[in-house]
Amino acid sequence: MRIWDFLSENKNQISSWRPSHDTVKYLHNIIVQGFGNIQVKGDYSRDRRWIQNSEHKIPRFQIVPYLMDEFLVYLGSRWEDINPYQLGALCMWRLNHIHPFEDGNGRTSRLFCYLCMTMKIGTWIRGSDTILYQLEQEPFRSQYYGALQQGDNGNLNPLADLLLNLTREQIKSSLR
Repeated sequence: MRIWDFLSENKNQISSWRPSHDTVKYLHNIIVQGFGNIQVKGDYSRDRRWIQNSEHKIPRFQIVPYLMDEFLVYLGSRWEDINPYQLGALCMWRLNHIHPFEDGNGRTSRLFCYLCMTMKIGTWIRGSDTILYQLEQEPFRSQYYGALQQGDNGNLNPLADLLLNLTREQIKSSLR
């Protein structure tokens, strides 16, 4: 998969790497390959979007580039100050909250979270049961949605705790 190529190419730049618009758009492009119904792959939506089965009101598409700028600058300013799990929670929650793409926002946010955590930790997270895989499975999927809602209320700790637990599970899977 191309994401592993991306991680391999950037592993020598771990100490100086910071996420960018290009990173987020590249990840989205990877995620939505094969989604025939998506008009714009790897770029922010230029049309109205919504989240099925959610009360969350996503921002108008016209302000998405500004919100993404604001988010990426803030993320860069906090990069050194917060641990990988808080960083991952911030990445996943904020990208989901902005919902910048026509489709594939959840998958892109989870991949972006995983990439940022890996770069922050400075090495591959060992194990076959990846955080990405686990977040798609119950009971973690329900916990993930609940933690995102708590993030909407200003509390990212449950999401950071979930990422810490999933990282432990991923590492344990490497020992089996």
